[in-house]
Amino acid sequence: MQLIVDRAVVDAIVAGLSARDRQLAEDARAAVEWLTGFDGDDLPAVFSRRELQLFLWYQLPKKWLIQAAEQQAVAEALASFFDEVGTEAAPLAALCRSTETAALIRSGGKNLAAALERSGLEPPDTPLLTWSEFMSIEEALEHDLVASLLEDALDTGQLVPGTKGWRQHQTELVDSYLSRPEESGTAPLTRIHTARRKTWLELPGRNTQRDLLEHALAAINSDPPSRAESEEAIEPLLWLLEQLANGVKRTQTGALPRTLVRAAVERYPDWWNSSVGPPYQEAELYQLCVLHDLIDALKLARQQRSTLQLTPKGRALHADPQHLLREVASSLAAELPAEFDLPLAQLIIDDQPDEIDWSLHGLLTPFHAITVKHHTPTAVTRGGRTLAAAILNARANGPRNTLS
Repeated sequence: MQLIVDRAVVDAIVAGLSARDRQLAEDARAAVEWLTGFDGDDLPAVFSRRELQLFLWYQLPKKWLIQAAEQQAVAEALASFFDEVGTEAAPLAALCRSTETAALIRSGGKNLAAALERSGLEPPDTPLLTWSEFMSIEEALEHDLVASLLEDALDTGQLVPGTKGWRQHQTELVDSYLSRPEESGTAPLTRIHTARRKTWLELPGRNTQRDLLEHALAAINSDPPSRAESEEAIEPLLWLLEQLANGVKRTQTGALPRTLVRAAVERYPDWWNSSVGPPYQEAELYQLCVLHDLIDALKLARQQRSTLQLTPKGRALHADPQHLLREVASSLAAELPAEFDLPLAQLIIDDQPDEIDWSLHGLLTPFHAITVKHHTPTAVTRGGRTLAAAILNARANGPRNTLS
């Protein structure tokens, strides 16, 4: 909800509170000015549930350098102010007096992130978009618009946090907004991605690389991967998920069993030098370790007692290789330094490179994306080029969580 209160009304309410309790009135005025600014009598005071929540749960406990009991008194003073505004401000007064607000003030804002998520007001990460820690102006504006959309949905009862399926409904509301073109013909998601690509292309030291990177991105955007191409790009991961479909018993150290390790070598001979005999444990196969770690990171499987089984997410993505490829690419891209961008772009543009950058070997070999002879990368498979494109696309369009 958005509550607009004329400054003259604000002053009258504070004066009325002062007649009852001078300290209460001073606390209320200070909190109102913090929330709405103090731009004189011309502009009204504007309150929203989300801004009030951030004040009560984060700014008050973290930035007001007073005792917790005094902070609680400020919250109560603000509640008293909203009481005087009228019934339309009752939800805001209730938030000031809520047990969650009191708990966060007492703890100094501990477990803030979980509380914000439970509130339903903060834009969540969705299958379409993970929000950046360092947002462009365009992304920050869209983030605020999504927050307003969620606040409206809560006010109208369209979204009720804590009820069955509310998080899925919240995600659907956000993704629907992000993907829906406006009158200009441009969807919010497109604006965010355009701003992210611009920032990515302008990273320091890219003056001589920009044309090549832009060429690679244009090639990616003009030819998104089909289902068959996605399957080929992550075939070893799909194979491993298939092995886990009926459950696999882990060793005492939590590793994959020897039978599965040797089955992997039989399927992918490039992974092992057979002249030294068969492998005995997962730790001997770098590629299998990478895939196992990726399954854990993406929460595609979980351990029940000693058995590793697919999660519902793992089963769903195993049946949707295009979505799984995007998840894999996003996970890999987030861990890569900027130095990988140019070799990936060259791999996408050049169908038959004379030489494969060695830095790509460790990244792509777990997916059988590079042909290796005598321990030397000699060629890139078609699936490898598809995976490289997905990773570079995720690098360009992914969230900005660092300043470099």
